[in-house]
Amino acid sequence: MSKHYGQHKYRLTLETPQIINVTVVWNRYGSTNFTHTFYYELSNINLVLQNANGAEIASSRSGVDNVEHISYSASNGTYYLIVGVATFNHDPQDYVICASSPLTFAGAIYTWDLYEILLIISIVGIIVVAVAYIGLWYRDRRRKPLEPDSKFESKWPDWTPAPDAPTPSY
Repeated sequence: MSKHYGQHKYRLTLETPQIINVTVVWNRYGSTNFTHTFYYELSNINLVLQNANGAEIASSRSGVDNVEHISYSASNGTYYLIVGVATFNHDPQDYVICASSPLTFAGAIYTWDLYEILLIISIVGIIVVAVAYIGLWYRDRRRKPLEPDSKFESKWPDWTPAPDAPTPSY
């Protein structure tokens, strides 16, 4: 799971009523420079079970350890399991799912970080201002067409051919 795809969605389809047991575990990453070992803080992964309509029916949101577990008595039907990272401390964050029923990967949900949101808002704002400016400029041009200014006199002489110069033939 990477930072930009911070939620994964899985589908469970139950033919008969049963208890859904799902556990997610992940590791704490570390690195070494061969004299010292440095451990990253533990990422916080949450686990949410939804019904077919998308309503949350069970969840596990522990911010203390690297285990999330859901046990839910379900009727037959389709359910969705959302594995989402609340805080990233290492990118990408790998995890393992153990489930009592077969899971099918339904897709990754793109999550935006603050810089992407601000960049998009800025670009949209610039485009809106430019379109408004062009629209107002066009409206003013249609209302009042440009009129020649009688006060304007050219400083350049009128370039007419000399009277004795032959007229070019083309």
